[in-house]
Amino acid sequence: STIPGYETIMESLTGSENAAIPFRVPNAFELLTELDEKVYSYLVEENYSDAQRRKVSMSLERSWQAMIEMHDSQGRALTTSAFYEKSLGVYDSVSSSDLYIGWLSRGIGWGLGGLSCSLSVALAVWVLSYQNERVVR
Repeated sequence: STIPGYETIMESLTGSENAAIPFRVPNAFELLTELDEKVYSYLVEENYSDAQRRKVSMSLERSWQAMIEMHDSQGRALTTSAFYEKSLGVYDSVSSSDLYIGWLSRGIGWGLGGLSCSLSVALAVWVLSYQNERVVR
């Protein structure tokens, strides 16, 4: 894992059989589904040796690492580690001055807004200047 102390924290959090895993990440469902499938297959095999337990654990770790890397490589704004840091309350977000709106979209928005305001002022002047004229002659 790339986060220092992640395994230790997760082991302490999930040490109890009644533990709820505090994942607040978009791919948590896929990760927990993989965990459920691996544990279920381990229990169905009824081979409860330490070697088999380590094998399942390592397989799950490799699988989760691949799933996290695949999720992070899709070019999302936040990586899984950022969501993990958010769940711990230590995440420091990077603010952006332009609110993630590109300059082209911003220019088009300002142009349409300006057109709308100009047209409404022009129509208000037109209505005021012709308000005493009859519509039907």
